[in-house]
Amino acid sequence: MSAISCHLTWKSLKEYAQDTKKLELDLPHIEEHYNETLTLLTMRYGNIRGFMLFNLDQSREAEKSFRKVLEVDPYNLNAMGNLVVLYEAQFMYGKAREMQAKLKALLAEGGTKGEARQARAIAEQAFAIQWFEQDKRDFGHLTYFEEAARRSEHALPEEKVAWKFQCGLAVYRLCLQLLQAKAPLGNILSTRCKALSYFNDAIHVYEEHRPDNSRDAALCWVFIGIIVLDTEESERHDLFNRSHVAETTPKDCFDTALGLSRTPYVVRRIGEQLGRPELKEYAKALGMLDEALEQNPRRCGWFCHDRKGIIFFTMFKHKTSLQEQSPDSMLQEALTNFKKAVGFKETYSDYDYIGQIHLELGDYQSAICAFRQAVNHGIDDRCNPGLTHRLWAKCLEQLDEFEGAEEQHFTARIVEQKLAQSMPGHPIPGLDTLRSLSAFRQVEMPRNKQGYKYDFFVSYSSKDDEWVVGVLVKTLEETYGFKGLVHDRDFQVRLQLDVIRTMW
Repeated sequence: MSAISCHLTWKSLKEYAQDTKKLELDLPHIEEHYNETLTLLTMRYGNIRGFMLFNLDQSREAEKSFRKVLEVDPYNLNAMGNLVVLYEAQFMYGKAREMQAKLKALLAEGGTKGEARQARAIAEQAFAIQWFEQDKRDFGHLTYFEEAARRSEHALPEEKVAWKFQCGLAVYRLCLQLLQAKAPLGNILSTRCKALSYFNDAIHVYEEHRPDNSRDAALCWVFIGIIVLDTEESERHDLFNRSHVAETTPKDCFDTALGLSRTPYVVRRIGEQLGRPELKEYAKALGMLDEALEQNPRRCGWFCHDRKGIIFFTMFKHKTSLQEQSPDSMLQEALTNFKKAVGFKETYSDYDYIGQIHLELGDYQSAICAFRQAVNHGIDDRCNPGLTHRLWAKCLEQLDEFEGAEEQHFTARIVEQKLAQSMPGHPIPGLDTLRSLSAFRQVEMPRNKQGYKYDFFVSYSSKDDEWVVGVLVKTLEETYGFKGLVHDRDFQVRLQLDVIRTMW
């Protein structure tokens, strides 16, 4: 295969190329975008669609998808590269050489047009990675968006706005993970400043050139408002000063955004924020979410039902109601919306909220089922897995299942320590192994009745050394009274592995 850089050869997409189940699930969603009018900004969906079809052994349809991209942009480097790979896979070497010759000629071309094409190709890689990283902690796409933004001098204004907005959005999500990990406030503020700067840069480009993507500019204003709202008032002056952004208020930001665009994507985001307890505009928030839902029920279904559920649950927690609703009716409204949300997309957070509502209603077994569904999904930016396990423990205590409750408290401590030690923007190493921790539940001690020296041995990668020794082994030994055999701590020079025979 030729050394072509494109969707069909990128290592960053290799994992997804092999996941046919996910490709089959995602294809209908990408079709929605593909069936709309493709432009220079949206043609990325054609390449992603072709990537999916090729890896689902639908090469003919994949070729059509790549060809449609070239109808919109005859110089799209990724579409050309994808076609070269596709033709080579079919042993159609004549077509492959013909397309490769065109691609090489374009790659050799310098100047402003060449720079713009290269930046666009990098941005397309970012969008492709972003598509498959949805609802994950990973941010592999951020590096590519930042590179595209850095090289965007000769790109179209609408591309500059879109790429800088995506940079800001990714950095903002990194900030959420810093909060989740209880990072130092200085790190959180610095990350907010960086996100704010990206959003502000995008707005400046929009105001200077007025390209035809007011939605992205409006969303930049929305997220500036969100960041300001997230920041304590005592820290806001420093936030604006360090990010070189003029001081403003969340309300002014949201009003400016609506003045630029009232698309459902903008409306739903503002509705989400108005429903926060700091603003307490619950009726208006629910109305805006319903407006977005009515405009685009398919694409806004999960988001709007999820946020409506959060608003009703927030009102319940803060003892606030609309039209004199009872607490139970607010819980039922929240439960209904979360269940509708998981009908669109299953997430950790939604199942966790469903569990919390059942707990409030005293239905402990249903709560446990929901918490179990939550932990079986990958964690996202909004969830608190430590709290999930503690609430699970609370349910078990109500059912007099104290042994299981103790295990859930133990799991909560480990999850919280792993979150604190994890790097934002990366998966949390070893979190999946928590499902098997039942093997270490507390039992009558001592378990070791055969005179063996050790109770357990841990096999682990050196990259997990800090967590294994500092969290797992420490907890098992200090909290549960086991004695472990740890390689770096207990193995002597030339000690043979048959020492494991001394374990029970």
